[in-house]
Amino acid sequence: MKVFAPAKVNLGLRVLGTRADGFHALDSVVALLGFGDDVELDRAETTTLEMVDDGVGLGALPTDIERNLAVRAVRLLEREVGRPLPTRIRITKRIPLGGGLGGGSTDAAAVLRGMNDLWTLGLSRERLCALGAELGSDVPLFLLDGTVRMTGRGETVERLPMDGAPPLWLVLANDGSHCPTPQVYGAWDAGHPKHQRTENGEQRTENAPSGRPAEPSSEGVWGDAPPQSPNFQASKLPNFLNAPVGGQPISQSANQPISNSPDLTKAGELWDNLCFFLRMGRPTDVAGAVINDLSEPCLGLFPGVAKTAEALRAAGCMGVTLCGSGATVFGLVGSRAEGERALAHPALAGCWRACTQTLPDGVMAAHGPLTPIVMVRIHVGQPCSV
Repeated sequence: MKVFAPAKVNLGLRVLGTRADGFHALDSVVALLGFGDDVELDRAETTTLEMVDDGVGLGALPTDIERNLAVRAVRLLEREVGRPLPTRIRITKRIPLGGGLGGGSTDAAAVLRGMNDLWTLGLSRERLCALGAELGSDVPLFLLDGTVRMTGRGETVERLPMDGAPPLWLVLANDGSHCPTPQVYGAWDAGHPKHQRTENGEQRTENAPSGRPAEPSSEGVWGDAPPQSPNFQASKLPNFLNAPVGGQPISQSANQPISNSPDLTKAGELWDNLCFFLRMGRPTDVAGAVINDLSEPCLGLFPGVAKTAEALRAAGCMGVTLCGSGATVFGLVGSRAEGERALAHPALAGCWRACTQTLPDGVMAAHGPLTPIVMVRIHVGQPCSV
Protein backbone atom coordinates (compact mmCIF):
# COMPACT_ATOMS: atom_id res chain seq x y z
CA MET A 1 0.00 0.00 0.00
CA LYS A 2 1.07 3.60 -0.58
CA VAL A 3 0.71 6.34 2.04
CA PHE A 4 1.25 10.02 1.38
CA ALA A 5 3.54 11.72 3.92
CA PRO A 6 2.84 15.49 3.75
CA ALA A 7 5.40 18.15 4.53
CA LYS A 8 4.53 20.94 6.98
CA VAL A 9 5.13 24.64 7.43
CA ASN A 10 5.05 26.69 10.62
CA LEU A 11 2.71 29.55 9.74
CA GLY A 12 3.56 30.91 13.16
CA LEU A 13 6.30 29.90 15.59
CA ARG A 14 6.84 31.77 18.83
CA VAL A 15 9.68 31.03 21.23
CA LEU A 16 8.34 32.03 24.64
CA GLY A 17 11.55 31.53 26.59
CA THR A 18 13.49 28.77 28.32
CA ARG A 19 11.52 26.48 30.60
CA ALA A 20 12.65 25.32 34.01
CA ASP A 21 13.48 21.90 32.52
CA GLY A 22 15.92 23.55 30.10
CA PHE A 23 13.81 23.17 26.98
CA HIS A 24 12.32 26.10 25.11
CA ALA A 25 8.62 26.87 25.51
CA LEU A 26 7.07 27.06 22.05
CA ASP A 27 3.75 28.08 20.54
CA SER A 28 3.28 27.20 16.89
CA VAL A 29 0.53 27.02 14.29
CA VAL A 30 1.40 24.30 11.75
CA ALA A 31 -0.22 23.53 8.39
CA LEU A 32 0.20 20.32 6.38
CA LEU A 33 0.96 20.56 2.67
CA GLY A 34 -0.11 18.78 -0.50
CA PHE A 35 3.57 18.16 -1.16
CA GLY A 36 5.57 15.41 0.49
CA ASP A 37 7.06 11.93 0.38
CA ASP A 38 5.47 8.67 -0.72
CA VAL A 39 5.78 5.74 1.68
CA GLU A 40 5.08 2.27 0.25
CA LEU A 41 4.49 -0.62 2.66
CA ASP A 42 4.20 -4.34 2.00
CA ARG A 43 4.21 -7.39 4.23
CA ALA A 44 7.53 -9.23 3.99
CA GLU A 45 9.68 -11.86 5.65
CA THR A 46 11.98 -9.25 7.24
CA THR A 47 11.82 -5.49 7.66
CA THR A 48 13.76 -3.66 4.96
CA LEU A 49 14.13 -0.01 3.99
CA GLU A 50 14.71 1.53 0.58
CA MET A 51 14.97 5.29 0.07
CA VAL A 52 14.55 6.72 -3.42
CA ASP A 53 15.92 10.18 -4.25
CA ASP A 54 13.34 12.30 -6.08
CA GLY A 55 15.33 15.50 -6.45
CA VAL A 56 16.58 16.18 -2.93
CA GLY A 57 20.13 14.81 -3.10
CA LEU A 58 20.10 12.05 -0.48
CA GLY A 59 23.77 11.22 -0.90
CA ALA A 60 25.28 8.32 1.02
CA LEU A 61 22.84 6.95 3.59
CA PRO A 62 23.72 5.14 6.84
CA THR A 63 23.70 1.37 6.56
CA ASP A 64 22.10 0.86 9.98
CA ILE A 65 18.41 1.12 9.10
CA GLU A 66 17.42 0.69 12.76
CA ARG A 67 18.33 4.34 13.28
CA ASN A 68 15.79 5.50 10.72
CA LEU A 69 12.59 6.92 12.16
CA ALA A 70 10.42 4.88 9.80
CA VAL A 71 12.00 1.61 10.96
CA ARG A 72 11.80 2.77 14.57
CA ALA A 73 8.06 3.27 13.98
CA VAL A 74 7.85 -0.40 12.95
CA ARG A 75 9.64 -1.46 16.13
CA LEU A 76 7.25 0.61 18.25
CA LEU A 77 4.24 -1.09 16.68
CA GLU A 78 5.83 -4.51 17.19
CA ARG A 79 6.34 -3.68 20.85
CA GLU A 80 2.75 -2.45 21.08
CA VAL A 81 1.13 -5.59 19.66
CA GLY A 82 3.70 -8.05 20.97
CA ARG A 83 4.56 -9.77 17.71
CA PRO A 84 6.80 -9.26 14.66
CA LEU A 85 5.45 -7.10 11.82
CA PRO A 86 8.05 -7.60 9.08
CA THR A 87 7.48 -4.90 6.47
CA ARG A 88 9.18 -3.73 3.30
CA ILE A 89 9.39 0.07 3.39
CA ARG A 90 10.10 2.11 0.28
CA ILE A 91 10.24 5.89 0.74
CA THR A 92 10.33 8.24 -2.23
CA LYS A 93 11.99 11.34 -0.75
CA ARG A 94 10.84 14.71 -2.05
CA ILE A 95 11.20 16.62 1.21
CA PRO A 96 14.73 17.99 1.70
CA LEU A 97 16.50 16.40 4.67
CA GLY A 98 16.76 18.61 7.73
CA GLY A 99 14.97 21.48 6.00
CA GLY A 100 12.39 22.36 8.65
CA LEU A 101 9.57 20.63 6.72
CA GLY A 102 9.25 17.61 9.01
CA GLY A 103 10.51 15.01 6.54
CA GLY A 104 11.59 12.39 9.07
CA SER A 105 8.56 12.92 11.28
CA THR A 106 6.00 12.65 8.50
CA ASP A 107 7.58 9.45 7.15
CA ALA A 108 7.36 7.89 10.61
CA ALA A 109 3.73 8.99 10.95
CA ALA A 110 2.94 7.52 7.53
CA VAL A 111 4.42 4.19 8.64
CA LEU A 112 2.29 4.23 11.79
CA ARG A 113 -0.88 5.01 9.83
CA GLY A 114 -0.13 2.63 6.99
CA MET A 115 0.92 -0.36 9.09
CA ASN A 116 -2.14 0.04 11.29
CA ASP A 117 -4.20 -0.69 8.17
CA LEU A 118 -1.76 -3.10 6.48
CA TRP A 119 -1.61 -5.40 9.50
CA THR A 120 -5.19 -4.69 10.69
CA LEU A 121 -3.95 -3.63 14.12
CA GLY A 122 -7.02 -1.61 15.06
CA LEU A 123 -5.11 1.04 17.03
CA SER A 124 -6.91 4.32 17.67
CA ARG A 125 -5.54 7.58 16.39
CA GLU A 126 -4.91 8.67 19.97
CA ARG A 127 -2.79 5.59 20.56
CA LEU A 128 -0.88 6.10 17.32
CA CYS A 129 -0.18 9.69 18.38
CA ALA A 130 1.12 8.50 21.74
CA LEU A 131 3.45 6.07 19.99
CA GLY A 132 4.55 8.75 17.54
CA ALA A 133 5.44 11.09 20.39
CA GLU A 134 8.02 8.55 21.50
CA LEU A 135 9.82 9.17 18.21
CA GLY A 136 9.71 12.96 18.43
CA SER A 137 7.52 15.96 19.15
CA ASP A 138 6.61 16.57 15.50
CA VAL A 139 5.23 13.11 14.73
CA PRO A 140 1.73 13.42 16.29
CA LEU A 141 0.81 16.50 14.26
CA PHE A 142 1.13 14.41 11.08
CA LEU A 143 -1.45 12.00 12.49
CA LEU A 144 -4.02 14.79 12.83
CA ASP A 145 -5.83 16.62 10.03
CA GLY A 146 -5.33 20.10 8.62
CA THR A 147 -4.03 22.93 10.79
CA VAL A 148 -2.58 22.20 14.24
CA ARG A 149 -1.37 24.22 17.21
CA MET A 150 1.63 22.94 19.17
CA THR A 151 2.51 24.30 22.61
CA GLY A 152 4.70 23.42 25.58
CA ARG A 153 7.90 22.02 24.14
CA GLY A 154 5.81 20.43 21.39
CA GLU A 155 4.00 17.81 23.49
CA THR A 156 0.63 19.60 23.56
CA VAL A 157 -1.15 19.29 20.22
CA GLU A 158 -4.58 20.65 19.32
CA ARG A 159 -6.36 20.67 16.00
CA LEU A 160 -7.56 24.07 14.76
CA PRO A 161 -10.67 23.70 12.58
CA MET A 162 -10.52 26.13 9.68
CA ASP A 163 -14.28 25.98 9.02
CA GLY A 164 -13.95 25.28 5.32
CA ALA A 165 -11.40 28.02 4.64
CA PRO A 166 -9.77 27.75 1.20
CA PRO A 167 -6.22 26.37 1.05
CA LEU A 168 -3.24 28.69 0.65
CA TRP A 169 -0.75 28.58 -2.21
CA LEU A 170 2.89 28.90 -1.25
CA VAL A 171 6.40 28.46 -2.64
CA LEU A 172 9.16 26.57 -0.81
CA ALA A 173 12.87 27.11 -1.47
CA ASN A 174 16.05 25.57 -0.06
CA ASP A 175 19.64 26.32 -1.05
CA GLY A 176 21.08 23.26 0.70
CA SER A 177 22.32 25.00 3.84
CA HIS A 178 22.60 22.88 6.99
CA CYS A 179 21.13 24.63 10.02
CA PRO A 180 21.73 22.66 13.24
CA THR A 181 18.74 23.21 15.50
CA PRO A 182 20.79 23.72 18.73
CA GLN A 183 22.87 26.39 16.99
CA VAL A 184 19.77 28.29 15.85
CA TYR A 185 18.19 28.17 19.31
CA GLY A 186 21.51 29.19 20.82
CA ALA A 187 21.53 32.29 18.65
CA TRP A 188 17.99 33.07 19.79
CA ASP A 189 19.08 32.70 23.42
CA ALA A 190 21.96 35.11 22.86
CA GLY A 191 19.58 37.83 21.75
CA HIS A 192 16.85 37.42 24.37
CA PRO A 193 16.53 37.32 28.17
CA LYS A 194 16.24 33.83 29.55
CA HIS A 195 12.64 33.37 30.69
CA GLN A 196 12.14 30.38 32.95
CA ARG A 197 8.61 29.32 33.74
CA THR A 198 7.73 28.46 37.30
CA GLU A 199 5.38 25.65 38.29
CA ASN A 200 2.44 28.04 38.65
CA GLY A 201 2.86 29.30 35.08
CA GLU A 202 4.47 32.65 35.90
CA GLN A 203 7.70 33.70 34.25
CA ARG A 204 10.88 34.98 35.77
CA THR A 205 14.01 36.23 34.07
CA GLU A 206 17.28 34.54 34.85
CA ASN A 207 20.05 32.66 33.12
CA ALA A 208 19.12 29.44 31.41
CA PRO A 209 20.38 26.32 33.16
CA SER A 210 23.74 25.09 32.00
CA GLY A 211 23.82 22.01 29.83
CA ARG A 212 20.43 22.76 28.29
CA PRO A 213 19.20 19.69 26.40
CA ALA A 214 18.67 19.78 22.68
CA GLU A 215 15.19 20.79 21.55
CA PRO A 216 12.93 17.77 21.08
CA SER A 217 12.56 17.12 17.36
CA SER A 218 12.49 14.25 14.91
CA GLU A 219 13.28 16.52 11.97
CA GLY A 220 16.20 14.41 10.81
CA VAL A 221 15.34 11.10 9.20
CA TRP A 222 18.12 9.41 11.15
CA GLY A 223 18.15 11.56 14.28
CA ASP A 224 17.31 10.67 17.86
CA ALA A 225 14.65 12.48 19.85
CA PRO A 226 13.71 12.21 23.53
CA PRO A 227 10.40 10.48 24.36
CA GLN A 228 7.40 12.68 25.03
CA SER A 229 3.82 12.17 26.09
CA PRO A 230 1.36 14.01 23.84
CA ASN A 231 -1.36 16.10 25.41
CA PHE A 232 -4.35 16.67 23.13
CA GLN A 233 -6.58 19.64 23.81
CA ALA A 234 -9.53 21.30 22.15
CA SER A 235 -8.76 24.65 20.57
CA LYS A 236 -8.98 27.58 22.97
CA LEU A 237 -8.82 30.14 20.16
CA PRO A 238 -11.82 32.35 19.37
CA ASN A 239 -14.37 30.93 16.94
CA PHE A 240 -14.81 33.30 14.03
CA LEU A 241 -17.65 31.41 12.35
CA ASN A 242 -19.96 34.42 12.69
CA ALA A 243 -17.36 37.07 11.87
CA PRO A 244 -18.47 39.28 8.97
CA VAL A 245 -16.55 39.17 5.72
CA GLY A 246 -13.95 41.90 5.82
CA GLY A 247 -14.14 42.07 9.61
CA GLN A 248 -11.13 42.58 11.87
CA PRO A 249 -9.64 40.15 14.37
CA ILE A 250 -10.56 40.65 18.00
CA SER A 251 -7.09 41.48 19.27
CA GLN A 252 -6.00 44.33 17.04
CA SER A 253 -6.38 45.94 13.65
CA ALA A 254 -4.74 44.27 10.66
CA ASN A 255 -2.76 47.46 10.10
CA GLN A 256 -1.17 47.42 13.52
CA PRO A 257 2.23 45.78 13.89
CA ILE A 258 2.37 42.51 15.80
CA SER A 259 4.93 42.50 18.60
CA ASN A 260 7.84 40.06 18.33
CA SER A 261 8.52 39.94 22.05
CA PRO A 262 8.54 36.44 23.59
CA ASP A 263 5.43 36.96 25.69
CA LEU A 264 2.45 34.66 26.25
CA THR A 265 -0.11 37.46 25.82
CA LYS A 266 1.45 38.66 22.58
CA ALA A 267 1.52 35.08 21.32
CA GLY A 268 -2.23 34.84 21.98
CA GLU A 269 -2.85 38.01 20.01
CA LEU A 270 -0.78 36.63 17.15
CA TRP A 271 -2.85 33.46 16.90
CA ASP A 272 -6.09 35.44 17.06
CA ASN A 273 -4.94 37.37 13.99
CA LEU A 274 -3.40 34.47 12.11
CA CYS A 275 -6.31 32.08 12.60
CA PHE A 276 -8.83 34.82 11.80
CA PHE A 277 -7.19 35.50 8.45
CA LEU A 278 -6.80 31.78 7.71
CA ARG A 279 -10.50 31.25 8.25
CA MET A 280 -11.37 34.28 6.17
CA GLY A 281 -9.24 32.93 3.31
CA ARG A 282 -7.29 36.16 2.77
CA PRO A 283 -3.72 35.23 1.74
CA THR A 284 -2.51 38.83 1.70
CA ASP A 285 -3.55 39.30 5.32
CA VAL A 286 -2.23 35.86 6.30
CA ALA A 287 1.13 36.93 4.84
CA GLY A 288 1.16 39.87 7.23
CA ALA A 289 0.51 37.63 10.23
CA VAL A 290 2.91 34.72 9.65
CA ILE A 291 5.97 34.84 11.87
CA ASN A 292 8.84 32.67 13.03
CA ASP A 293 10.94 33.84 15.97
CA LEU A 294 13.83 31.71 14.72
CA SER A 295 14.02 33.51 11.36
CA GLU A 296 16.22 36.36 12.54
CA PRO A 297 18.85 34.21 14.30
CA CYS A 298 18.89 31.63 11.50
CA LEU A 299 19.23 34.17 8.70
CA GLY A 300 21.96 35.90 10.67
CA LEU A 301 23.92 32.67 11.05
CA PHE A 302 23.49 31.27 7.55
CA PRO A 303 23.94 33.69 4.62
CA GLY A 304 22.63 31.11 2.16
CA VAL A 305 19.28 30.99 3.92
CA ALA A 306 19.13 34.79 3.99
CA LYS A 307 19.80 34.87 0.23
CA THR A 308 17.03 32.33 -0.33
CA ALA A 309 14.60 34.55 1.59
CA GLU A 310 15.66 37.55 -0.50
CA ALA A 311 15.20 35.46 -3.65
CA LEU A 312 11.61 34.55 -2.70
CA ARG A 313 10.80 38.20 -2.09
CA ALA A 314 12.34 39.12 -5.44
CA ALA A 315 10.17 36.42 -7.03
CA GLY A 316 7.05 38.15 -5.69
CA CYS A 317 6.25 35.99 -2.66
CA MET A 318 4.53 37.48 0.39
CA GLY A 319 5.16 36.84 4.08
CA VAL A 320 8.49 35.12 3.47
CA THR A 321 9.30 33.12 6.60
CA LEU A 322 11.58 30.32 7.79
CA CYS A 323 10.26 26.75 8.04
CA GLY A 324 10.93 25.45 11.55
CA SER A 325 14.56 26.16 12.40
CA GLY A 326 15.59 26.11 8.72
CA ALA A 327 16.94 25.78 6.14
CA THR A 328 13.81 25.85 3.94
CA VAL A 329 12.07 29.20 3.48
CA PHE A 330 8.53 29.70 2.24
CA GLY A 331 6.45 32.57 0.89
CA LEU A 332 2.76 32.90 0.10
CA VAL A 333 1.35 33.58 -3.37
CA GLY A 334 -2.17 34.34 -4.48
CA SER A 335 -2.60 31.47 -6.94
CA ARG A 336 -0.93 28.51 -8.60
CA ALA A 337 -0.11 30.69 -11.61
CA GLU A 338 1.72 33.17 -9.37
CA GLY A 339 3.57 30.28 -7.76
CA GLU A 340 4.68 28.92 -11.13
CA ARG A 341 5.97 32.34 -12.13
CA ALA A 342 7.89 32.55 -8.85
CA LEU A 343 9.48 29.14 -9.50
CA ALA A 344 10.82 30.41 -12.82
CA HIS A 345 12.27 33.63 -11.39
CA PRO A 346 16.04 33.96 -12.03
CA ALA A 347 16.64 34.83 -8.37
CA LEU A 348 15.79 31.24 -7.43
CA ALA A 349 18.10 29.63 -9.98
CA GLY A 350 20.07 26.85 -8.33
CA CYS A 351 17.69 26.37 -5.38
CA TRP A 352 15.50 23.37 -4.77
CA ARG A 353 11.96 24.74 -4.92
CA ALA A 354 8.34 23.67 -5.05
CA CYS A 355 4.90 25.25 -5.27
CA THR A 356 2.03 23.63 -3.39
CA GLN A 357 -1.09 24.23 -1.29
CA THR A 358 -1.98 23.69 2.33
CA LEU A 359 -4.14 20.59 2.79
CA PRO A 360 -7.86 21.26 3.29
CA ASP A 361 -9.30 20.94 6.75
CA GLY A 362 -10.17 17.37 7.70
CA VAL A 363 -8.20 15.74 4.89
CA MET A 364 -5.44 13.17 5.30
CA ALA A 365 -4.35 11.62 2.01
CA ALA A 366 -3.98 7.83 2.01
CA HIS A 367 -2.80 7.16 -1.51
CA GLY A 368 -1.08 10.30 -2.71
CA PRO A 369 -1.21 14.11 -2.55
CA LEU A 370 -4.69 15.55 -2.96
CA THR A 371 -3.53 18.93 -4.28
CA PRO A 372 -1.40 19.61 -7.34
CA ILE A 373 2.25 20.47 -6.89
CA VAL A 374 4.82 22.02 -9.13
CA MET A 375 8.43 21.12 -8.40
CA VAL A 376 11.79 22.08 -9.78
CA ARG A 377 14.18 19.22 -9.00
CA ILE A 378 17.62 20.72 -8.56
CA HIS A 379 20.23 18.98 -6.46
CA VAL A 380 20.28 20.54 -2.99
CA GLY A 381 23.60 22.18 -2.36
CA GLN A 382 23.88 24.21 -5.54
CA PRO A 383 24.30 27.94 -4.91
CA CYS A 384 21.23 30.13 -4.92
CA SER A 385 21.73 33.46 -6.68
CA VAL A 386 19.94 36.73 -5.96
